Amino acid sequence: MADFQEEPHANLLLTCWEEEEEMSSSMRYRDRRQQKEDAPIQFERAVTGLWIILMFVVFPLIIHDAYFDLLQTKFKTFVVLTTAMFCVIVFWGIASGRAGNYIGKIKEKGFKNWFLSTFDSTDRCMMVFIGIAGISTLTAYPYIKEAFFGNLGRSTGFELLLMYAMAFFIVSRYLKVQKYYFKIFLVVGDLICLFGMTDYLNMDIMGFKKRMMAGEISMFASTIGNINTYTTYVAYVVALAGVLFILTRINSEEGKEGESIGNVIFYYISMVIGFIALAMGNSDNGYLTLLAFFGFVPFVAFKTRRGIRRYILTLATYFTGIEVINWINKANPTKVLGINGLYNVIANFKFLIPLTLILWVIGVILCVMDYKKNRQDENAKAIATKIWLVIVVIVAILGIAVVIYANANPEKAAAFGGLRDYLVFSDSWGTFRGYVWRMCLEEYAKYPILHKIFGTGPDTFVIYALKYRAEDMIAITGQKFDSVHNEYLQYLTTVGPIALIAYIGVLVTTIKKGISFINEIKNEAVAPYIVASAFLVLCYAVQATVNINLPISTPVMWIFMMMIVAARREKKVME
Repeated sequence: MADFQEEPHANLLLTCWEEEEEMSSSMRYRDRRQQKEDAPIQFERAVTGLWIILMFVVFPLIIHDAYFDLLQTKFKTFVVLTTAMFCVIVFWGIASGRAGNYIGKIKEKGFKNWFLSTFDSTDRCMMVFIGIAGISTLTAYPYIKEAFFGNLGRSTGFELLLMYAMAFFIVSRYLKVQKYYFKIFLVVGDLICLFGMTDYLNMDIMGFKKRMMAGEISMFASTIGNINTYTTYVAYVVALAGVLFILTRINSEEGKEGESIGNVIFYYISMVIGFIALAMGNSDNGYLTLLAFFGFVPFVAFKTRRGIRRYILTLATYFTGIEVINWINKANPTKVLGINGLYNVIANFKFLIPLTLILWVIGVILCVMDYKKNRQDENAKAIATKIWLVIVVIVAILGIAVVIYANANPEKAAAFGGLRDYLVFSDSWGTFRGYVWRMCLEEYAKYPILHKIFGTGPDTFVIYALKYRAEDMIAITGQKFDSVHNEYLQYLTTVGPIALIAYIGVLVTTIKKGISFINEIKNEAVAPYIVASAFLVLCYAVQATVNINLPISTPVMWIFMMMIVAARREKKVME
């Protein structure tokens, strides 16, 4: 009887042991498989991380023949670095077996389910954008070659757009976003800004301007080139450093959620350098960046008491920078290039000094009060952002009303003083941007249906502008335009409305993803950097309404979009 009872126990133990061995073997297999899959991922992260560092260090600093071949030098650098990254990633994918894994997943899920689960709204917008740009290139006959290379324009043909797409899909999938990427960018950005300041002081320390005509000297700065492009790059520094200064928490004794006070000081110094360099850049494009920065940042900054007081200190700092430049100009009138445009409107505002002092006093008082009561990191009342929304809406309505009034009564617009030239639209508005925008829309209306849908081909605006409007253009503006000087109109006429909408979709969905990290400030170490990146892209999108898409500065904006999407994708995987 005893033997009969022991037999099932023995069988049960044997069965359990066999199941345990099977599970252990299965787990060991999964671990080996995971390690096998993780190895390529680590390699791909290293490759994409190296590409980011090279693009943040080598790309903005590289110079060949001063400013004379700067566009080609930057373009070739971006193409070589991106092509190298693409080739290494593809080769490694094949060698490591990752390519086979993708094919297996497609077969397992089915193409439709795989596609929907793999590519989100931003990816799909990007696919539509590059796909339509490709069709636009093929339908650009007899200028297919020119549309592909962009060799008659600003090297922003399909080749460059393809590089953006390749880098986007690689980096956004494999990059692990690190905080030091942003710090490297700011260090190099500060150097570029400081170099630009020496150009404003007519120092020409690198001798880049020795062979330039006198009338061109003030139009170029630092290692970036034309002042419009230079201020675009400086705007990146302002947006990134400014938002990081406003949002970043300082490490508390209770925990390590934030960063050291040294890092916060570094962000502040970078922001100050950016503010001064932006004004000294002497391009009104920069003020659109400031409008976007000071106008939209409060919607995230005013969620905390820290954000409110630092925003006020940031505004006070900017006005102080204007006063410092004003003092430099008056003290050394023969040694500086001088600044025109909107800077003079701000600098000559008679209440600027009292306003600046009031902002400093308010900012300091808030700091003292919050630190005394240990409320420095408390959430602010929701009414703060609502009040700011009301202010923005009122200012926007008043601004639109003023523009309508000024254009309806141009003879009375002189009452607006220095703002008149910005309020009244004409062919000469914005150094003849008014003319080239009007000409662009007039020619687009004459396009055949195929070109209305797909455009004339990437970066082919110059071909049609000179073919049909050269005489008119020179008679009115005295120059030849090879770009619309408005990125959105440029895309409309060269790649068509579908591609334009897709491009805007990439911008909007990326910015939205970046700003969503505001809710993770306390939990995610990279959250402030991603939010700051979103505002960098937003500032670029605003100033793009009057600027050119160039391979000198635009690739950097794409990199920040890639990092936003990469951070969002990693966060989604972790969830």
